Amino acid sequence: MSRQFLSHLAIAIVSVTLVVSPLLLRAQAADHGKILTLTRTAVLFSQLESELSLALRDKDDKALGKLLAADFEQRNASHPGQPMPRADWLKLQAPSADATIDQIAVHDFGDTAVVSFEMEEPAAGKAATRSTRMLVDVWRKSGQNWQLAVRYQSPASLLKAADRQPDGKG
Repeated sequence: MSRQFLSHLAIAIVSVTLVVSPLLLRAQAADHGKILTLTRTAVLFSQLESELSLALRDKDDKALGKLLAADFEQRNASHPGQPMPRADWLKLQAPSADATIDQIAVHDFGDTAVVSFEMEEPAAGKAATRSTRMLVDVWRKSGQNWQLAVRYQSPASLLKAADRQPDGKG
């Protein structure tokens, strides 16, 4: 598959995910009695996301080389047309050991997987608030390993605000 095809596929999947996710979350919230279990694939990618957070926290270049594709880029909701290259992204990372992943979903396309989730971590500074982001990661199989190729990021507050009903209730 060409890189252009994968980029178009990822953009289409992210678009659908951002539109459909609030609806699915609402449906899940309405069904309080069910216990949700993670699939084997969701567990695998939860582990990879945790390994990535630990490698970033520990500044483990060997682990980062294994987990991040050489052509990795991040796209932010505030500037979607301006990808942040791998080197710049690595300079800006300051992940917390207290970060939590919630509402993970994985779409497996063979050698490509699209993983969406919310990540909550302590906010910078002394305030007791926490920061929540909606992330969509595109992982690509490289030999026997998975590597993060593209990350799409948006503050979850933007999604929650967009999900509110016209009367202000969500």
